[in-house]
Parts: sequence; C-alpha cells; structure tokens
Amino acid sequence: MVNVQTENHGVNLVIAQIRRDFVASLLQRSLTLEALKLAAAAAQDKDQAVFEIGAMAHKIAGVAGTLGFDRLSEISLALDTLIGPAGGGNHATTESWTKVQDLVETLLDEMEALMDQADS
Repeated sequence: MVNVQTENHGVNLVIAQIRRDFVASLLQRSLTLEALKLAAAAAQDKDQAVFEIGAMAHKIAGVAGTLGFDRLSEISLALDTLIGPAGGGNHATTESWTKVQDLVETLLDEMEALMDQADS
C-alpha cells in the first residue's frame, strides 16, 4: 500500500527543487529582458524586440503562476496582455511603449526581489 504522506513529501521536495531552479533561471531571463528593452528603445529591430519581450513575459506568467510566484505572474501577464498576440507588429505608439518599458522595469524589480530572497 502506498503511504500518501511519504508520497506527498516526495512531491513537495520535487516542487521545491523546481521552484529553486526557476528562481535560479531569473538571472539569465533578467539579462535577456534588459538587452531586449535596450534594443527596442534604440529602435534596433524594435518590433522583434517587443515581440520577444511579450513571448518571454507569456512564458514567465504561466510558469510563475504554476509555481506560486503570484506577483511575478501578475506582472508578466499584464506585460503579455499589453503587448498582445501581435507582439511588436502593432507598431506601438510612444505612449504604449512607455507603458511596456514601465512594466518591464516592474518585472525586472520583482525578478530581482525573488533572487535576493533566494540568496538570503
């Protein structure tokens, strides 16, 4: 007979490791977001950079929410929603690009807070 308590403990250990791995991946993700933000601001293939920011935000929103990082998920979802499925192809206005930049900064701040929390 399977011991449910032992099985649950094993699952919890696996989930805890997945959460740690996700937080560890935030450094690379934040560096990528910074580079994309700079590329878009410099108008170096802005549409592609904004599309990639949206795709990254979409992925982060889903994984973060699944792993219980609710604030990170909410910020990422807001960014994904703002950019929309068209990504940068919608030729964002200056006002909407300012909103995207602000949300990227908020997302980067939350990622940094989670990394700091993991280090302490």
